[in-house]
Amino acid sequence: MSETQLFVTHSEYWSYRDKQDNDLRREFSTLHTKIEEGTTLINGGLDRLDNELGTVKVGLQTLTDEVSQVKVDVRQLKVDVRQLKVDVRELKDDVRQLKVDVRELKDDVRQLKSTLGDVGIRLERMEKVRVNATKSRPWETIEKIGRFARGNVYEEPTYFPRNAGEFWKLKHNRTGKNSEY
Repeated sequence: MSETQLFVTHSEYWSYRDKQDNDLRREFSTLHTKIEEGTTLINGGLDRLDNELGTVKVGLQTLTDEVSQVKVDVRQLKVDVRQLKVDVRELKDDVRQLKVDVRELKDDVRQLKSTLGDVGIRLERMEKVRVNATKSRPWETIEKIGRFARGNVYEEPTYFPRNAGEFWKLKHNRTGKNSEY
């Protein structure tokens, strides 16, 4: 039985590993940036919410003080009622804006979750490629590696070599059966 061996130099191996490490760092950096952006959006929304709630509390305290003064003077009551209507309109506008902000925040969180899922799939694929690259003995099993097709859908091949020997046979025999998606 003939046994095919692949020899990789030490520098080639480390060059390949450095490239993989750089790819992983780049992916993690992108993920970190997206997480930071999402965190900034969330924190900004929370700060606005805190400010608006503080404004509402001050407005409510003012209304309470005015109601006690209304009991003393009837004319002042009419002025205070008009002011109350204005404040209520502003409060309704603020509540409407808060609802819009909360909807936008939910959309941003949904998008962030989707992005994190895609990054996880890509990292898993990169890990399989890295692990398969370390297999040099023909009998060592290798992991199926898929690809992203149209619509950013991850597909695994229907046929994929079971071990490193089959993989290298395919690699050197271009007329043989290739991975099929």
